[in-house]
Amino acid sequence: MAGIAVIDVGSTWTKLYVYRETGDCTIGEPLVSKKHPTPRLPGPPGYSRLNPGELWRLLEGLAREAARAGADRLAVSLHRSSVVAWDREGRPLSPVIVWDDRKVAEQYGSVVPLAARLLSIVSRGLRAVFSPEAALPRMMMLARTLEGRPGRDYYLWTLDSWILYRATRSYLGEASHAAVTGLVHPATLKPIGIVLGLSGLPGEIVPEITDTYGDYGSLAGLGLEVVSSDQQAALVASGAFGRGEYKASMGTGLFVDKYTGASPVMATGRGLIPLLVASIRGRRWYALEGFTASAGVLLDILSSLVSKSIGELEELAGRAEHPLIVIPSLQGLQYPRRRMARGAVLGLTRNTGLPELALGAFTSIALHAAAITAALSRATGEEPRILRIDGGLSKSTLMARLLSLLTGARVEIVGQDAPARGSALLACMGTGFSPEKAQGKTLPEKSSGVEVSAPRRLREEAVEAWLRVVKGFSGDREWRELLGLVRLLAKIMGR
Repeated sequence: MAGIAVIDVGSTWTKLYVYRETGDCTIGEPLVSKKHPTPRLPGPPGYSRLNPGELWRLLEGLAREAARAGADRLAVSLHRSSVVAWDREGRPLSPVIVWDDRKVAEQYGSVVPLAARLLSIVSRGLRAVFSPEAALPRMMMLARTLEGRPGRDYYLWTLDSWILYRATRSYLGEASHAAVTGLVHPATLKPIGIVLGLSGLPGEIVPEITDTYGDYGSLAGLGLEVVSSDQQAALVASGAFGRGEYKASMGTGLFVDKYTGASPVMATGRGLIPLLVASIRGRRWYALEGFTASAGVLLDILSSLVSKSIGELEELAGRAEHPLIVIPSLQGLQYPRRRMARGAVLGLTRNTGLPELALGAFTSIALHAAAITAALSRATGEEPRILRIDGGLSKSTLMARLLSLLTGARVEIVGQDAPARGSALLACMGTGFSPEKAQGKTLPEKSSGVEVSAPRRLREEAVEAWLRVVKGFSGDREWRELLGLVRLLAKIMGR
Protein backbone atom coordinates (compact mmCIF):
# COMPACT_ATOMS: atom_id res chain seq x y z
CA MET A 1 0.00 0.00 0.00
CA ALA A 2 1.29 3.45 -0.91
CA GLY A 3 0.61 5.89 1.91
CA ILE A 4 1.40 9.44 2.95
CA ALA A 5 2.44 9.96 6.56
CA VAL A 6 1.95 13.28 8.30
CA ILE A 7 3.47 14.25 11.62
CA ASP A 8 1.58 17.19 13.07
CA VAL A 9 3.63 18.84 15.81
CA GLY A 10 1.46 20.85 18.16
CA SER A 11 2.47 22.71 21.28
CA THR A 12 0.70 20.10 23.45
CA TRP A 13 0.32 16.95 21.29
CA THR A 14 2.31 15.52 18.40
CA LYS A 15 0.12 13.40 16.13
CA LEU A 16 0.86 10.80 13.48
CA TYR A 17 -1.54 10.15 10.60
CA VAL A 18 -1.16 7.82 7.65
CA TYR A 19 -3.47 8.36 4.66
CA ARG A 20 -3.99 6.06 1.70
CA GLU A 21 -2.68 7.64 -1.49
CA THR A 22 -5.26 7.72 -4.28
CA GLY A 23 -4.87 8.57 -7.94
CA ASP A 24 -7.03 11.68 -7.67
CA CYS A 25 -5.48 12.80 -4.34
CA THR A 26 -8.70 12.57 -2.38
CA ILE A 27 -7.69 12.47 1.27
CA GLY A 28 -10.05 10.22 3.21
CA GLU A 29 -10.08 9.05 6.80
CA PRO A 30 -6.61 8.20 8.18
CA LEU A 31 -5.54 4.55 8.27
CA VAL A 32 -3.37 5.32 11.29
CA SER A 33 -4.09 7.98 13.90
CA LYS A 34 -1.97 8.25 17.05
CA LYS A 35 -0.89 11.02 19.36
CA HIS A 36 1.91 11.51 21.85
CA PRO A 37 2.58 14.36 24.28
CA THR A 38 4.89 16.95 22.75
CA PRO A 39 8.01 17.01 24.98
CA ARG A 40 7.59 20.23 26.92
CA LEU A 41 9.99 21.63 29.50
CA PRO A 42 8.68 22.63 32.94
CA GLY A 43 8.79 26.28 33.87
CA PRO A 44 7.03 29.22 35.51
CA PRO A 45 3.79 30.77 34.18
CA GLY A 46 4.24 32.14 30.67
CA TYR A 47 7.18 29.79 29.99
CA SER A 48 6.48 27.65 26.92
CA ARG A 49 9.48 25.61 25.74
CA LEU A 50 10.07 22.25 24.10
CA ASN A 51 12.94 19.83 24.57
CA PRO A 52 14.41 19.64 21.03
CA GLY A 53 16.40 16.46 21.61
CA GLU A 54 13.35 14.56 22.80
CA LEU A 55 11.27 16.11 20.02
CA TRP A 56 13.68 14.81 17.38
CA ARG A 57 13.64 11.32 18.89
CA LEU A 58 9.84 11.44 18.85
CA LEU A 59 9.82 12.49 15.18
CA GLU A 60 12.18 9.65 14.24
CA GLY A 61 10.11 7.12 16.16
CA LEU A 62 6.88 8.25 14.51
CA ALA A 63 8.49 8.17 11.06
CA ARG A 64 9.63 4.58 11.62
CA GLU A 65 6.13 3.67 12.84
CA ALA A 66 4.63 5.23 9.71
CA ALA A 67 6.97 3.25 7.47
CA ARG A 68 5.92 0.02 9.17
CA ALA A 69 2.29 1.01 8.51
CA GLY A 70 2.97 1.26 4.77
CA ALA A 71 3.80 4.94 4.28
CA ASP A 72 6.42 5.68 1.67
CA ARG A 73 6.72 9.46 2.09
CA LEU A 74 6.38 12.05 4.81
CA ALA A 75 4.97 15.52 5.43
CA VAL A 76 5.52 17.51 8.62
CA SER A 77 3.13 20.19 9.86
CA LEU A 78 4.47 22.59 12.50
CA HIS A 79 3.28 25.46 14.63
CA ARG A 80 4.85 28.58 13.22
CA SER A 81 6.88 31.30 14.97
CA SER A 82 8.59 28.86 17.35
CA VAL A 83 12.36 29.40 17.35
CA VAL A 84 15.45 27.36 18.17
CA ALA A 85 19.25 27.55 17.79
CA TRP A 86 21.61 24.75 16.78
CA ASP A 87 25.24 24.14 15.82
CA ARG A 88 26.81 22.93 12.59
CA GLU A 89 26.20 19.31 13.57
CA GLY A 90 22.51 19.99 14.06
CA ARG A 91 22.77 19.71 17.84
CA PRO A 92 20.36 22.08 19.60
CA LEU A 93 21.90 24.97 21.52
CA SER A 94 18.63 26.05 23.11
CA PRO A 95 15.15 24.85 23.90
CA VAL A 96 12.47 25.46 21.28
CA ILE A 97 10.82 28.72 22.34
CA VAL A 98 7.19 28.10 21.41
CA TRP A 99 4.97 30.64 19.69
CA ASP A 100 2.84 31.14 22.82
CA ASP A 101 5.80 31.76 25.18
CA ARG A 102 5.32 35.03 27.06
CA LYS A 103 8.65 35.40 28.87
CA VAL A 104 9.92 37.77 26.18
CA ALA A 105 7.29 40.29 27.27
CA GLU A 106 8.94 40.45 30.70
CA GLN A 107 12.32 41.25 29.10
CA TYR A 108 10.95 43.36 26.27
CA GLY A 109 12.73 46.60 27.21
CA SER A 110 16.14 44.93 27.29
CA VAL A 111 15.55 42.70 24.24
CA VAL A 112 14.13 45.18 21.72
CA PRO A 113 16.34 48.24 21.11
CA LEU A 114 15.00 51.71 21.90
CA ALA A 115 15.07 52.74 18.22
CA ALA A 116 12.82 49.83 17.27
CA ARG A 117 10.42 50.62 20.11
CA LEU A 118 10.21 54.29 19.15
CA LEU A 119 9.67 53.61 15.45
CA SER A 120 7.01 51.05 16.36
CA ILE A 121 4.98 53.88 17.85
CA VAL A 122 4.59 55.58 14.46
CA SER A 123 4.76 52.52 12.17
CA ARG A 124 1.98 49.96 12.48
CA GLY A 125 3.97 47.47 10.42
CA LEU A 126 6.99 47.70 12.73
CA ARG A 127 4.68 47.57 15.73
CA ALA A 128 3.41 44.19 14.55
CA VAL A 129 6.90 42.87 13.75
CA PHE A 130 8.40 43.90 17.11
CA SER A 131 5.33 42.98 19.14
CA PRO A 132 6.09 40.72 22.15
CA GLU A 133 3.79 38.14 20.55
CA ALA A 134 5.80 38.04 17.29
CA ALA A 135 8.61 35.64 16.38
CA LEU A 136 11.30 38.30 15.97
CA PRO A 137 11.64 39.33 19.65
CA ARG A 138 11.94 35.64 20.54
CA MET A 139 14.79 35.34 18.05
CA MET A 140 16.43 38.44 19.52
CA MET A 141 16.07 37.10 23.07
CA LEU A 142 17.57 33.77 22.01
CA ALA A 143 20.44 35.47 20.15
CA ARG A 144 21.44 37.26 23.36
CA THR A 145 22.06 33.91 25.02
CA LEU A 146 24.47 32.99 22.22
CA GLU A 147 26.58 36.17 22.37
CA GLY A 148 30.27 35.40 22.15
CA ARG A 149 29.87 32.53 19.70
CA PRO A 150 31.22 33.14 16.18
CA GLY A 151 28.46 34.34 13.83
CA ARG A 152 28.47 31.22 11.63
CA ASP A 153 29.16 28.83 14.48
CA TYR A 154 25.43 28.50 15.02
CA TYR A 155 22.09 28.78 13.24
CA LEU A 156 18.98 30.43 14.65
CA TRP A 157 15.60 30.36 12.96
CA THR A 158 12.16 28.79 13.23
CA LEU A 159 11.55 25.13 14.06
CA ASP A 160 11.02 24.08 10.44
CA SER A 161 14.55 25.19 9.58
CA TRP A 162 16.14 22.99 12.25
CA ILE A 163 14.18 19.95 11.03
CA LEU A 164 15.19 20.68 7.43
CA TYR A 165 18.81 21.08 8.53
CA ARG A 166 18.79 17.72 10.31
CA ALA A 167 17.27 16.10 7.20
CA THR A 168 19.39 17.81 4.51
CA ARG A 169 22.42 19.39 6.26
CA SER A 170 21.50 22.61 4.43
CA TYR A 171 20.42 25.85 6.08
CA LEU A 172 16.91 26.22 4.67
CA GLY A 173 13.73 27.92 5.81
CA GLU A 174 10.31 26.94 4.46
CA ALA A 175 8.56 29.93 2.89
CA SER A 176 5.30 30.00 4.88
CA HIS A 177 7.20 29.96 8.16
CA ALA A 178 9.74 32.54 7.02
CA ALA A 179 7.03 34.96 5.87
CA VAL A 180 5.73 35.45 9.43
CA THR A 181 9.10 36.08 11.11
CA GLY A 182 9.05 39.78 10.22
CA LEU A 183 12.54 39.45 8.75
CA VAL A 184 11.35 38.27 5.32
CA HIS A 185 8.82 40.11 3.17
CA PRO A 186 5.84 37.82 2.41
CA ALA A 187 5.56 39.06 -1.20
CA THR A 188 9.21 38.83 -2.26
CA LEU A 189 10.62 36.38 0.33
CA LYS A 190 13.62 38.70 0.54
CA PRO A 191 15.11 39.98 3.82
CA ILE A 192 13.73 43.31 5.03
CA GLY A 193 16.78 45.49 5.57
CA ILE A 194 15.29 48.01 7.99
CA VAL A 195 13.96 45.26 10.27
CA LEU A 196 17.27 43.41 10.25
CA GLY A 197 19.07 46.66 11.08
CA LEU A 198 16.74 47.55 13.95
CA SER A 199 16.85 44.03 15.37
CA GLY A 200 20.64 43.96 15.57
CA LEU A 201 20.65 40.42 14.19
CA PRO A 202 23.29 39.54 11.58
CA GLY A 203 22.18 39.36 7.95
CA GLU A 204 23.38 35.77 7.67
CA ILE A 205 20.74 34.68 10.15
CA VAL A 206 18.25 34.48 7.27
CA PRO A 207 18.41 31.01 5.65
CA GLU A 208 17.82 30.11 2.02
CA ILE A 209 14.05 30.31 1.62
CA THR A 210 12.66 27.14 0.09
CA ASP A 211 9.33 25.78 -1.13
CA THR A 212 6.64 24.06 0.91
CA TYR A 213 6.98 20.97 -1.30
CA GLY A 214 10.29 19.47 -2.44
CA ASP A 215 12.90 16.76 -1.94
CA TYR A 216 14.12 17.37 1.60
CA GLY A 217 16.11 14.27 2.37
CA SER A 218 14.68 11.77 4.80
CA LEU A 219 13.65 11.32 8.37
CA ALA A 220 14.35 7.84 9.74
CA GLY A 221 14.47 6.55 6.16
CA LEU A 222 11.15 8.08 5.08
CA GLY A 223 11.43 10.66 2.30
CA LEU A 224 10.51 14.15 3.55
CA GLU A 225 8.52 16.04 0.89
CA VAL A 226 6.41 18.69 2.67
CA VAL A 227 7.13 21.05 5.55
CA SER A 228 4.08 23.21 6.22
CA SER A 229 2.66 25.65 8.75
CA ASP A 230 -0.28 24.23 10.65
CA GLN A 231 -2.81 27.02 10.04
CA GLN A 232 -1.98 27.29 6.37
CA ALA A 233 -2.23 23.52 5.97
CA ALA A 234 -5.61 23.60 7.72
CA LEU A 235 -6.75 26.22 5.20
CA VAL A 236 -5.69 23.89 2.38
CA ALA A 237 -7.70 21.08 3.98
CA SER A 238 -10.75 23.29 4.34
CA GLY A 239 -10.77 24.13 0.63
CA ALA A 240 -12.00 27.61 1.64
CA PHE A 241 -10.62 29.27 -1.48
CA GLY A 242 -13.87 30.53 -3.00
CA ARG A 243 -15.45 33.95 -2.66
CA GLY A 244 -17.00 34.42 0.76
CA GLU A 245 -15.37 31.28 2.19
CA TYR A 246 -13.48 31.47 5.50
CA LYS A 247 -11.63 29.01 7.73
CA ALA A 248 -11.48 29.02 11.54
CA SER A 249 -9.20 26.76 13.58
CA MET A 250 -10.44 26.45 17.14
CA GLY A 251 -8.00 24.54 19.30
CA THR A 252 -5.71 26.00 21.93
CA GLY A 253 -5.94 29.30 20.07
CA LEU A 254 -8.39 30.85 17.65
CA PHE A 255 -7.23 31.46 14.06
CA VAL A 256 -9.53 32.80 11.35
CA ASP A 257 -8.19 32.89 7.77
CA LYS A 258 -9.38 34.34 4.46
CA TYR A 259 -7.73 33.32 1.21
CA THR A 260 -6.63 36.37 -0.81
CA GLY A 261 -5.10 34.86 -3.96
CA ALA A 262 -1.68 35.34 -5.53
CA SER A 263 -0.86 38.57 -3.67
CA PRO A 264 -0.71 39.35 0.05
CA VAL A 265 -3.10 41.86 1.62
CA MET A 266 -1.04 44.00 3.98
CA ALA A 267 -3.48 44.88 6.77
CA THR A 268 -1.20 44.77 9.82
CA GLY A 269 -2.54 48.11 11.04
CA ARG A 270 -5.89 46.45 11.61
CA GLY A 271 -4.46 43.70 13.83
CA LEU A 272 -4.47 41.24 10.91
CA ILE A 273 -1.44 39.52 9.41
CA PRO A 274 -0.71 38.37 5.85
CA LEU A 275 0.06 34.68 5.48
CA LEU A 276 1.83 32.78 2.75
CA VAL A 277 -0.24 29.61 2.40
CA ALA A 278 2.26 27.73 0.26
CA SER A 279 5.09 28.30 -2.21
CA ILE A 280 5.71 25.75 -4.96
CA ARG A 281 8.01 26.33 -7.94
CA GLY A 282 7.65 30.09 -7.94
CA ARG A 283 3.88 30.09 -7.45
CA ARG A 284 2.60 31.52 -4.17
CA TRP A 285 -0.81 31.71 -2.54
CA TYR A 286 -1.75 34.05 0.29
CA ALA A 287 -4.31 34.54 3.05
CA LEU A 288 -5.11 37.13 5.69
CA GLU A 289 -5.44 36.08 9.33
CA GLY A 290 -6.72 37.34 12.64
CA PHE A 291 -5.95 35.29 15.73
CA THR A 292 -5.90 35.09 19.48
CA ALA A 293 -3.27 32.86 21.06
CA SER A 294 -5.50 31.30 23.70
CA ALA A 295 -9.22 30.75 23.35
CA GLY A 296 -10.19 27.08 23.41
CA VAL A 297 -7.71 26.60 26.25
CA LEU A 298 -10.18 28.55 28.42
CA LEU A 299 -12.70 25.72 28.07
CA ASP A 300 -9.93 23.17 28.68
CA ILE A 301 -9.06 24.87 31.98
CA LEU A 302 -12.72 25.15 32.98
CA SER A 303 -13.17 21.48 32.09
CA SER A 304 -10.26 20.41 34.29
CA LEU A 305 -11.31 22.64 37.20
CA VAL A 306 -14.80 21.16 37.43
CA SER A 307 -13.95 17.65 36.14
CA LYS A 308 -16.32 17.94 33.21
CA SER A 309 -15.69 17.15 29.55
CA ILE A 310 -16.23 19.79 26.89
CA GLY A 311 -19.37 17.89 25.88
CA GLU A 312 -20.65 18.02 29.47
CA LEU A 313 -19.93 21.75 29.63
CA GLU A 314 -21.97 22.16 26.46
CA GLU A 315 -24.87 20.33 28.11
CA LEU A 316 -24.57 22.54 31.18
CA ALA A 317 -24.58 25.64 29.00
CA GLY A 318 -28.02 24.62 27.77
CA ARG A 319 -29.37 25.04 31.32
CA ALA A 320 -28.03 28.56 31.83
CA GLU A 321 -30.47 31.30 32.77
CA HIS A 322 -28.25 34.02 31.31
CA PRO A 323 -24.81 34.17 29.69
CA LEU A 324 -21.81 35.94 31.13
CA ILE A 325 -19.25 37.92 29.19
CA VAL A 326 -15.86 36.21 29.34
CA ILE A 327 -12.66 37.51 27.78
CA PRO A 328 -11.57 34.16 26.30
CA SER A 329 -7.85 34.86 26.03
CA LEU A 330 -5.54 34.11 28.93
CA GLN A 331 -2.57 35.85 27.31
CA GLY A 332 -4.00 39.07 25.92
CA LEU A 333 -5.65 39.63 22.56
CA GLN A 334 -3.86 39.98 19.24
CA TYR A 335 -7.00 41.27 17.52
CA PRO A 336 -7.70 43.92 18.60
CA ARG A 337 -4.34 44.35 20.31
CA ARG A 338 -5.06 44.41 24.03
CA ARG A 339 -2.33 42.71 26.03
CA MET A 340 -4.16 42.97 29.35
CA ALA A 341 -7.57 41.87 28.06
CA ARG A 342 -7.42 38.41 29.52
CA GLY A 343 -9.36 36.11 31.78
CA ALA A 344 -12.01 38.66 32.75
CA VAL A 345 -15.56 37.61 33.65
CA LEU A 346 -18.31 40.24 33.51
CA GLY A 347 -21.95 39.99 34.60
CA LEU A 348 -21.65 37.84 37.73
CA THR A 349 -24.75 37.78 39.97
CA ARG A 350 -25.80 35.91 43.09
CA ASN A 351 -27.48 33.34 40.87
CA THR A 352 -24.46 32.70 38.66
CA GLY A 353 -23.40 29.08 38.47
CA LEU A 354 -21.38 26.75 36.29
CA PRO A 355 -24.03 26.67 33.50
CA GLU A 356 -23.82 30.46 33.12
CA LEU A 357 -20.03 30.39 33.12
CA ALA A 358 -19.98 27.60 30.50
CA LEU A 359 -22.42 29.42 28.23
CA GLY A 360 -20.45 32.64 28.67
CA ALA A 361 -17.23 30.91 27.59
CA PHE A 362 -18.79 29.37 24.46
CA THR A 363 -20.59 32.59 23.53
CA SER A 364 -17.59 34.84 24.06
CA ILE A 365 -15.28 32.65 21.96
CA ALA A 366 -17.88 32.72 19.18
CA LEU A 367 -18.26 36.50 19.51
CA HIS A 368 -14.52 36.96 19.16
CA ALA A 369 -14.39 34.65 16.13
CA ALA A 370 -17.23 36.66 14.59
CA ALA A 371 -15.37 39.92 15.29
CA ILE A 372 -12.24 38.63 13.53
CA THR A 373 -14.34 37.35 10.62
CA ALA A 374 -15.96 40.78 10.30
CA ALA A 375 -12.54 42.46 10.24
CA LEU A 376 -11.34 40.08 7.52
CA SER A 377 -14.53 40.78 5.58
CA ARG A 378 -13.91 44.54 5.73
CA ALA A 379 -10.29 44.10 4.65
CA THR A 380 -11.11 41.85 1.68
CA GLY A 381 -14.57 43.08 0.73
CA GLU A 382 -16.02 39.56 0.89
CA GLU A 383 -19.15 38.87 2.90
CA PRO A 384 -18.82 35.58 4.85
CA ARG A 385 -20.92 32.93 3.15
CA ILE A 386 -19.29 29.72 4.41
CA LEU A 387 -17.16 29.28 7.53
CA ARG A 388 -15.29 25.96 7.74
CA ILE A 389 -14.08 25.05 11.20
CA ASP A 390 -11.51 22.60 12.53
CA GLY A 391 -9.81 21.86 15.84
CA GLY A 392 -11.13 20.52 19.12
CA LEU A 393 -14.05 22.93 19.38
CA SER A 394 -15.27 21.93 15.92
CA LYS A 395 -16.89 18.96 17.70
CA SER A 396 -19.21 21.31 19.59
CA THR A 397 -22.68 21.69 18.06
CA LEU A 398 -23.28 24.71 20.29
CA MET A 399 -20.15 26.42 18.99
CA ALA A 400 -21.13 25.75 15.36
CA ARG A 401 -24.62 27.19 15.98
CA LEU A 402 -23.24 30.28 17.74
CA LEU A 403 -20.75 30.90 14.92
CA SER A 404 -23.45 30.66 12.28
CA LEU A 405 -25.74 32.93 14.32
CA LEU A 406 -23.07 35.61 14.78
CA THR A 407 -21.38 35.53 11.35
CA GLY A 408 -24.42 34.88 9.16
CA ALA A 409 -22.45 32.13 7.40
CA ARG A 410 -23.15 28.46 6.92
CA VAL A 411 -20.76 26.61 9.25
CA GLU A 412 -19.18 23.41 7.90
CA ILE A 413 -17.02 21.06 9.93
CA VAL A 414 -13.69 20.00 8.45
CA GLY A 415 -12.51 17.85 11.37
CA GLN A 416 -9.75 17.78 13.95
CA ASP A 417 -6.98 16.55 11.67
CA ALA A 418 -7.15 19.50 9.24
CA PRO A 419 -3.41 20.44 9.35
CA ALA A 420 -2.52 16.81 8.61
CA ARG A 421 -5.08 16.50 5.79
CA GLY A 422 -3.82 19.70 4.19
CA SER A 423 -0.20 18.57 4.44
CA ALA A 424 -1.09 15.17 2.94
CA LEU A 425 -2.88 16.90 0.07
CA LEU A 426 0.16 19.10 -0.60
CA ALA A 427 2.35 15.99 -0.66
CA CYS A 428 0.01 14.10 -2.99
CA MET A 429 -0.51 16.95 -5.46
CA GLY A 430 3.12 18.08 -5.32
CA THR A 431 4.08 20.50 -8.04
CA GLY A 432 0.58 20.22 -9.48
CA PHE A 433 -1.01 21.85 -6.45
CA SER A 434 -3.34 24.80 -6.88
CA PRO A 435 -6.22 26.07 -4.71
CA GLU A 436 -8.67 25.37 -7.51
CA LYS A 437 -7.58 21.74 -7.80
CA ALA A 438 -7.50 21.30 -4.02
CA GLN A 439 -11.16 22.12 -3.46
CA GLY A 440 -13.18 19.10 -2.42
CA LYS A 441 -10.15 16.81 -2.05
CA THR A 442 -10.45 16.43 1.72
CA LEU A 443 -13.57 14.80 3.05
CA PRO A 444 -15.41 16.74 5.77
CA GLU A 445 -17.14 15.00 8.64
CA LYS A 446 -20.63 13.76 7.84
CA SER A 447 -22.59 16.28 9.95
CA SER A 448 -20.95 19.16 8.13
CA GLY A 449 -23.53 21.93 7.81
CA VAL A 450 -25.10 24.27 10.38
CA GLU A 451 -27.16 27.37 9.60
CA VAL A 452 -28.80 29.60 12.19
CA SER A 453 -30.13 32.94 10.97
CA ALA A 454 -30.48 36.21 12.86
CA PRO A 455 -31.23 39.75 11.66
CA ARG A 456 -28.08 41.28 10.21
CA ARG A 457 -28.39 44.42 12.29
CA LEU A 458 -28.63 42.40 15.49
CA ARG A 459 -25.53 40.38 14.57
CA GLU A 460 -23.51 43.47 13.77
CA GLU A 461 -24.60 45.27 16.94
CA ALA A 462 -23.58 42.26 19.05
CA VAL A 463 -20.10 42.13 17.48
CA GLU A 464 -19.62 45.90 17.77
CA ALA A 465 -20.69 45.82 21.42
CA TRP A 466 -18.23 42.98 22.06
CA LEU A 467 -15.39 45.01 20.52
CA ARG A 468 -16.29 48.05 22.63
CA VAL A 469 -16.02 45.92 25.76
CA VAL A 470 -12.71 44.38 24.66
CA LYS A 471 -11.24 47.74 23.69
CA GLY A 472 -12.14 49.04 27.12
CA PHE A 473 -9.23 47.01 28.47
CA SER A 474 -6.81 49.67 27.28
CA GLY A 475 -5.00 50.57 30.49
CA ASP A 476 -2.16 48.10 30.03
CA ARG A 477 0.19 50.06 32.29
CA GLU A 478 -2.43 50.41 35.01
CA TRP A 479 -3.31 46.71 34.82
CA ARG A 480 0.35 45.65 35.07
CA GLU A 481 0.92 47.99 38.02
CA LEU A 482 -2.15 46.71 39.86
CA LEU A 483 -1.32 43.06 39.19
CA GLY A 484 2.22 43.59 40.42
CA LEU A 485 1.00 45.19 43.64
CA VAL A 486 -1.59 42.47 44.24
CA ARG A 487 1.03 39.76 43.74
CA LEU A 488 3.36 41.52 46.19
CA LEU A 489 0.57 41.74 48.77
CA ALA A 490 -0.20 38.03 48.22
CA LYS A 491 3.43 37.14 48.93
CA ILE A 492 3.34 39.16 52.15
CA MET A 493 0.13 37.42 53.21
CA GLY A 494 1.73 34.05 52.51
CA ARG A 495 4.60 34.60 54.91
